[in-house]
Amino acid sequence: MASFTAAQLEAIAEPTLRLSHWLGELNASSSQLQVGHRRTAIEHTFAALDRLHEDAAAVLRGDLLGDELNDRMNAWAKEELLQGSYMREYHLWEKDCAEYFAKQAAKCNATIGMKARGGQSFVDVVRAATDRFGVSIDDSIMSAIGTMRSKVNAMKHAPGLVIEHFITAEEHESAITAIEAFWEILSQNEEYRQPRKA
Repeated sequence: MASFTAAQLEAIAEPTLRLSHWLGELNASSSQLQVGHRRTAIEHTFAALDRLHEDAAAVLRGDLLGDELNDRMNAWAKEELLQGSYMREYHLWEKDCAEYFAKQAAKCNATIGMKARGGQSFVDVVRAATDRFGVSIDDSIMSAIGTMRSKVNAMKHAPGLVIEHFITAEEHESAITAIEAFWEILSQNEEYRQPRKA
């Protein structure tokens, strides 16, 4: 006789829910769009910092100390933006997922737990939620978001300011791309439905 885990038994007992999109409400594509807007804001800010750096370099014209400070300030400002943006994106993903899946379940006259329990990470909770809705999210996407979670927790909870916990521009871009892809897959799985009459 096969043995099942509690989570597997729960999944067997609960029917698959359906994702839907009602006109005029926030949905997966709204979250995807917001991630893109925040990416664009970082890109524009980096371009502005580069222009300031170039303008300062033109004024300094070979002042070795001034050039060194100008270069360091440019790199520092970008690094600060990347670290903050990375942490914010992960936490917004958590908040958006909790709200999104709870609302989607309510539209199916069901409930869904979006709290981590018993050693689960929030990424595990989201995997269970996507399974409940019959949506397959590529492991590479969830793995990238899981890596993001681990790095954010290290940034927040490790003692001191540890350079090894700083993320690079490439890591930031990879994380943002994974979150956008996550929302895109959910959006592709939503069905348009008319809202229920109250």
